[in-house]
Parts: sequence; C-alpha cells; structure tokens
Amino acid sequence: MLTCWKKPCGYFLLSVIIYLSGMALDVLDEINFMRQFGVLQLDTSLKNIGFIFICIGLLRLIHDKRKIINTLISKTISNNQSLQEQLIFGANHDPLTQIGNRRALFAQYRQLSRTHNKLLYFDLDNFKQANDTHGHQMGDRVLKLFAKSMFVEFDHASCFRIGGDEFLALTDQSYDKRQLQTLKNCLSQSIRKYDVGVSIGFYTNTHNETIDACLHKADRAMYQDKQSS
Repeated sequence: MLTCWKKPCGYFLLSVIIYLSGMALDVLDEINFMRQFGVLQLDTSLKNIGFIFICIGLLRLIHDKRKIINTLISKTISNNQSLQEQLIFGANHDPLTQIGNRRALFAQYRQLSRTHNKLLYFDLDNFKQANDTHGHQMGDRVLKLFAKSMFVEFDHASCFRIGGDEFLALTDQSYDKRQLQTLKNCLSQSIRKYDVGVSIGFYTNTHNETIDACLHKADRAMYQDKQSS
C-alpha cells in the first residue's frame, strides 16, 4: 500500500477508491435499516478526501508527464546537436585520416594564414606502387601513419589531406634545407618499411596571395624536391 502510495498512478488509483467508497456509503445511507451504522456518516468526508486526493494525483501525474516531456525534448536537442556536429566534422575532415580535407583548407586558409603563412606541401613517394603491391588496406594504413606523424610535428587544425597521397601543413616556422631534410626523415620514419618516402615543398606567403596561388607554388617546390631526390 505504501509503495503504491508513492507512485503517481497508484496514488491516483487509491484516491479514486477512497472517493468511490464515500459514494458507496452515500448510497447505503439512503437505505433505512443501514442508517443505524455510524460509519455511514463518513460518506461526505470520504468523498471530499477522495476528491482532494484525486486532484493532487492528477497534478502529480501532470508534473511527472511534464518532466518526461522535458527530458525527451532535452535528449532530442542533444541528439540533434550531436548529429549536427558529426555532419560538420564529416564535411570538413578526411574520413580515413581524420584530418582536415581540401574543403576545410579553402574555408579556413584566410584566417589561419594570418599566423601560419608558411606552407609545407607533402607528397608520398612510391605510394601508388606500394598500394598496388601490398593492397589498398596497406595503402590506407600508410596514409593513416603519415597523418599521425603530421600530428606529432604540427597542430591538428593546421594539417590537411588535399588529395590521394598529398598533404599540407600550415605553420609559422621557417625551414632551411637541413631542417626540411630532418622533417622529411621524421615524417617518413613510420612508412619507410612500406618503401614509401615523402617529398616536401616549402613556400612562404609574404604577399597575401590566394590559397590557389600558394598551393601552386608549394606544389612546384615539392616537385623540385622530388626530382632532386
């Protein structure tokens, strides 16, 4: 009984029973020979108490239903926000390596270039041959390993995959030939066992050039490095 009383539905049901008990006593009170029982005088009290409890029970039910509705609304909003964040992330990140894609680079370059006006253009040497020899799964692994190596050297927000085996990093650091060679050794360390290397093209945007112009010049510098290797 006490457990039932603590639950809104049980509380409401018990209130209805009390009210109906008062109604039953009211009916019995109309029978002459039943009027000798003093308990029949409780009919009005029971009806009033039952009615009051029914009202309280209804208010409790409304309150609980409102809490459920608010909880469902909060969950829906949270799920929608989570879905929206996933869609935004998917639209701006490479699904394989989880780094920024070409779309993100073009969208974010103007802001990033204010503090990161130097471009490092990476191309994986012999990647196609390794991919054909070891299979696409191994090729995907090479791309993931290289992206992971980029995260060690650069900020996540400054790394992008702009093509099949072409990557770009934006930085505020200048590199001479010796430093570029050191960077090349660091980035290729994890993929060297697959006979894959990396060529690097370095370019500094000092004239507030467009991303297309910068990519073209960094790409040209990368091919010069590839030919000299």
